[in-house]
Amino acid sequence: MFGVATISLLVGGVGIMNIMLVSVTERTREIGVRKAVGARRSYIMLQFLIEAVVLSCVGGAIGVGLGFGVALLINAVSPVPAAVRWWSVWLGLGFAAAVGIIFGLFPARRAAKKIPSSPCVMSNKPTKEDRRRLRRVRMRASFESLKMGLDSIRANKLRSILTCLGIIIGVATVIAMMGIVRGIDGIMTSELNRIGANSFFLKKYPSINVSFDWRKFRKRKDMTMADVRALRAQCPSVELVSPTVVYWNEIVRSKHDKTDPNVMLVGAESVYPRIGGIYVEEGRNFTSLEDTSPRRVAVLGWDVVEKLFPYGSPIGEYVRAGGFRLRVIGILERRGAIFGQSQDAIIVMPIQTVIKRHPLEDNLEISIKARPDVPIAQAMDEVRSVMRVRHKLKITDEDDFELETRESITKAWSNMTGSVFAAAIGIAMISLLVGGVGIMNIMLVSVKERTREIGVRKALGARPKDIKRQFLIEAMAVSFLGGLIGTGLGVGALQLFDKLSGVLPVEVTPFAVGLALSFSILVGIFFGVYPAGKAAKLDPIEALRYE
Repeated sequence: MFGVATISLLVGGVGIMNIMLVSVTERTREIGVRKAVGARRSYIMLQFLIEAVVLSCVGGAIGVGLGFGVALLINAVSPVPAAVRWWSVWLGLGFAAAVGIIFGLFPARRAAKKIPSSPCVMSNKPTKEDRRRLRRVRMRASFESLKMGLDSIRANKLRSILTCLGIIIGVATVIAMMGIVRGIDGIMTSELNRIGANSFFLKKYPSINVSFDWRKFRKRKDMTMADVRALRAQCPSVELVSPTVVYWNEIVRSKHDKTDPNVMLVGAESVYPRIGGIYVEEGRNFTSLEDTSPRRVAVLGWDVVEKLFPYGSPIGEYVRAGGFRLRVIGILERRGAIFGQSQDAIIVMPIQTVIKRHPLEDNLEISIKARPDVPIAQAMDEVRSVMRVRHKLKITDEDDFELETRESITKAWSNMTGSVFAAAIGIAMISLLVGGVGIMNIMLVSVKERTREIGVRKALGARPKDIKRQFLIEAMAVSFLGGLIGTGLGVGALQLFDKLSGVLPVEVTPFAVGLALSFSILVGIFFGVYPAGKAAKLDPIEALRYE
C-alpha cells in the first residue's frame, strides 16, 4: 500500500511541477516587471515555491478528508476495522508539503532565472469531383495537423514528457497488472485441473480467505479420525475418503546428506493420490495394509531425491524425517513450483505412522471422492448432513466447516485476484485522470501561446472545425505517445520480472495492449475537446492583435 501511495504522490508531484511550469510561462511579464523594480531572484523563487507548497497542501487536506470518509464508510459497511490516528493525518500533510517543495523547486528556480528584458509575447451545389477534392483536402489537413502536433511535442520535450507521465504510469500499470493476473490465473488453473471433477475437500479453514475474520475459523471444531470413519460408514455416495495432515519446513536426512528445512511432510492414506491427482512415477505407493499397520515407508518428491541421492535410485534406501527412520518405496511425479515454492520438496508417508509422534490438533483435512455414477452435489450433501449432526449444529446455524471443490476454489481465487486487479486498475485510472488534466492544461497553454497563429489561419480561410481538429489531433498525439511509452515500460517490466524472479509467470496479450492504448487515446480525446473548442471559438481579429 505504501508503494501505491508513493506512486500516487509521485504522479501528483509531477502534476504540480507541470502546473507551476505553465504558471511561470504565463507570468513571464509579471516576473520581468518585478525584477525590473528590484525584486531579487530569491524572492521570486520563494514566491513560486510557496505557491507549489500551498497547492500540494490543499490536495493533502482534501486527501485527508477523503481518507476519513473512506474509513468511516468501511467501518459502517464491513467487518474490517478502520481507525485513523492523528499522527497519520500530520504525516499525510507533511508528505504533501514535502511533495510541493520537491516538485516546486525546479519551476521556482526557472522563474528566478528569467531575464527581465526577455520578450513577453506569447507567442452553388458542389459536384462529385468537388466532394472528392474536399475529402483529399481534409485528409491532407488532418495529416498536417498531426505533423504540427508532433512538431509542437518536439519543440517542448520536457513539457511533453511531464504531461505524458500520468498516462505512462497508468498504461504501464494496466499492462503489468493484466499480465501478472493472467499468469497467476494460469498457474492456479493448471494446478486445480489435477484435482478430479468429482473430488472435494472437508476442512476447518478455507483455502482462500479475504474476510480477515480468522477468529471465527479458529473457534470451529477440529476434524478427527472419528469423522473419517463416520463418513465412510454413513455416506453411500462417497467412494474414497483419505485423512490428510501437512507439516511444513521439515528436514529429511540420508546417510550422507540432508535437505534444507523446506520440505513438506504429508501424512495420508494409500487412496490419496487417486483423490488429489498426485501420482507415483517410480516405485510404488504404500498399500492399505501399510496404512493400517502402520509401516515406516515413504514416497519422496524429486527435489528430495536429487538432494539426497544424486547418483543413484533411492528405492529401498532409508531416510529420516519427522522423527522416523523410513524406507523409500517410490518417487512422485514432478510438479514444478508455484509462486516460488517447489511442490517437489515433499515426503509422503502413512498417516497412522505420522500421528504416532505428531499431534493432529487442527491440521487434519479430509479428501473425498464421490462415486462416478452419482452427482458430486449429492455426495457433498451427505457429507454436510453427517458433519452437522456430529458437530451438533442447529438448523439455523451455519456450517462450522468448509466443503471445497475445484470450482469453488477457482471462484474464490478469481474473486481475490479480481479485487486486487480492480484496485490496481483504479490506481491506473487515477494516473490517467491526472495525465488527462495535464494534457488539458498544456493544450490550454498551447492555445494561448499560438493565438496569433490561430488568427492567421482563420484569416486565410480556416474554419472553426479545422482549428478544433488540429488541436484535438495534437492532444490525441500527446496522449498516444504516453500510451506507447507506457506499453513499452509495462511489457519490459514484466519480461524483466519474469527473467529475474522466476516466481510468477507473466502473460502479455494483444487485448491488454490494445485496451491500454485505446484508453490513452480516449483520454486524449476527452481532455482535448475543451482546449480545442476554445481555440476554434477565438475571434480572428482579436487573435491577430494578441501579443
